[in-house]
Amino acid sequence: MKLVESFPQISDDNKLLSVFQDTELLKIVVMQNTNTANVYIQNETLIHRRDIKALEKKLNLSLFPREDGSLKIVEQYLFEEKTAEEIFRAYERSFLEEISDKGNVFRTVYLSSKVKAEGDKLYLTIKDSNLDRHYGGLLRNYFLNTYKERFGKDVIVELEFVKPEAKTKTTEVVESATNESWASPIEI
Repeated sequence: MKLVESFPQISDDNKLLSVFQDTELLKIVVMQNTNTANVYIQNETLIHRRDIKALEKKLNLSLFPREDGSLKIVEQYLFEEKTAEEIFRAYERSFLEEISDKGNVFRTVYLSSKVKAEGDKLYLTIKDSNLDRHYGGLLRNYFLNTYKERFGKDVIVELEFVKPEAKTKTTEVVESATNESWASPIEI
């Protein structure tokens, strides 16, 4: 069943309609006693994270107008034939948006890392500090889970921790005033 058939309020928004018109609705899972629902969708083309968030907002406003519940879109793509590298290149900006939603530290560690994708492997080069090691592990798990659940891909994510480059201490050289410049009297 098509997503737009189940949620006709999508048809009110031409942009959302154009993005989600071919999207299949897989299932809706309602969590009892929490007023939350997960809507599982499937598509053959990538949908940018901002469009997923726009759809969530639209559906939440129409289904939970008093903010007493929430709906989350869980997307899946038919990408078994694609490599992890191809997916990463196509979805890189959406990965960044999603990681940014997890918090500033998560985002900062990701942005200060070097991510390289080759075939079905991702290589993350991260600074070697306790904080970066912790968030590096979280990033590794994020990519493993996201690739498996969203793209149906098993990937290998390798972490490499490198010592941060030593900062060279720079001291601004200030020429000191000589005593002679202070010794001469000022005429008034």
